[in-house]
Amino acid sequence: MQRGESFEVRVNFCPKDNRTRILRSSRSWLLHAKKCGGVPDLESGAVTWSRDSARRYAVFLLLHELAHVVYMRRIGSREFDEKSGGESEERFCDDWAEAALKRWTYRSPSNAE
Repeated sequence: MQRGESFEVRVNFCPKDNRTRILRSSRSWLLHAKKCGGVPDLESGAVTWSRDSARRYAVFLLLHELAHVVYMRRIGSREFDEKSGGESEERFCDDWAEAALKRWTYRSPSNAE
């Protein structure tokens, strides 16, 4: 959400008993949930998460939302407007978040030896 020159990013991801509802059955959403370690069950409409996979997915969501600001700046806009949104922006945000998550995961203290 844009507030003047600043942005507010909100992420709502609250697993209960290590499960969440499947938000979308789109191929891309399921792919990113699986890449983060979630186990979707289309029949029950739920995703099961380990503690680490839930953490990765929460970070992915945050990075995806931040990528909207990156996208906006790259197209040269200072405000979200008619250029914002759409399939190409969502693809950019997914790709940017996935790449950033890989870098973050690689540098995570749990991976250090």
